[in-house]
Amino acid sequence: MNCRTEIPAETETPPRAVRNPGPATRGNSVPLWLLSAALILSLLSQCARFRIDELAPSPIYSIPLQMNVTEEEFPEGLPILRTERIYGNFPYMPAINDDGMFLSDVSYRVVRYFPGSQAKPSWILNASGNPLKTEIETTSIPAGIPGALASNDDALYIEIHQTVEEKKKTYSPLDSNPDLPAENRLPAILRPEFSTAAPARIIRVDLDERTVTTLKDADSQNAGFDQIQRMVIGEDDTMYVFHRKNSGPAISIYRAGVLIGTESPSGIEPPEELKKHRMEIESMIPYPGGEQFLISVVFRNPSTFAPEQRKIYRQSRGGDAAEIYSTDEDQDALSWSAAEGGFILETLDDSGGILYKIFSAQGEYLNNQLLRFPGVRESWRETYRNLNNRIFSVRINEGNYQLNEWQ
Repeated sequence: MNCRTEIPAETETPPRAVRNPGPATRGNSVPLWLLSAALILSLLSQCARFRIDELAPSPIYSIPLQMNVTEEEFPEGLPILRTERIYGNFPYMPAINDDGMFLSDVSYRVVRYFPGSQAKPSWILNASGNPLKTEIETTSIPAGIPGALASNDDALYIEIHQTVEEKKKTYSPLDSNPDLPAENRLPAILRPEFSTAAPARIIRVDLDERTVTTLKDADSQNAGFDQIQRMVIGEDDTMYVFHRKNSGPAISIYRAGVLIGTESPSGIEPPEELKKHRMEIESMIPYPGGEQFLISVVFRNPSTFAPEQRKIYRQSRGGDAAEIYSTDEDQDALSWSAAEGGFILETLDDSGGILYKIFSAQGEYLNNQLLRFPGVRESWRETYRNLNNRIFSVRINEGNYQLNEWQ
């Protein structure tokens, strides 16, 4: 038997006292082979429970970065901008389908499509509001700052932040004290023109027709979102919008661009022993199909606000949440949904990697997945899962923007 096991200290319990059954008799003796088989099955069960599957990354896309971009030119590659000795404008969480990868560019207000690991895109979606000086195929989309993306083989969904002047948000005066040396001023890259919390809309781009539509709300008006955290594509062109609503998490579900409904946590109350704690609903995650959801709730110490207990709930669409798991391990956070109604917790490994703890629908601890990041840890950026539980990580490596998949 060759498996790596790690049994947490809290699972170790002192030997349980067993009453002496007295001398064995012919009538109540247990065959030695049966005892041996039971012991082997017990060891196999423990090994499976605490098995750690160490995954390895492999790049599936690698796009060369375009450096030294001048202000006069429109970059046709993947530009990285340097401001006061700080490099920025790295895309965040790409959208992929079977043919290529979409990347947002907030500085130039475009979305680029790279069919494979090519240095130049084959298609640009332009949200700048102005014509682009390029020979690459271009499609105009509503003006704004592109944000989160989601894609399948039928459509691309783009979050567009509204940039009307009265919604403009700055983090500091542009030059509160121009006499200060540059190293003592807040870098311009840390003073974005608009906050990513600015209200946003979502557009759907049909990849065959190249037509653009804006997603609607329940009143058939253009749907507005105060804060979109992520967008995820499922089967049958079903798109899940993770956003904030009434200061808490919510998920809006669209199918082929048509609103199916919006789900928010319901029926969650603190237990009697935690009523004096501060209750915070952290996140909400869908299962594939959009009929059930996971909800994470943390209870914080009323004096120090430190997390003391975290509970995981399952909620059916239109119903109330029911608790399925509780832990006092403050580093274990809800990561994603698992197969057959299970769930996945996430914590940091001692090596700086990520340890995923996988549980069944009944809250039984099944096994683990470990991600160790080779090379310079800082070169690795966001790590995330899709609804098929494929795991991806973005890495900036040797002058390339890489999308890696863990297997």
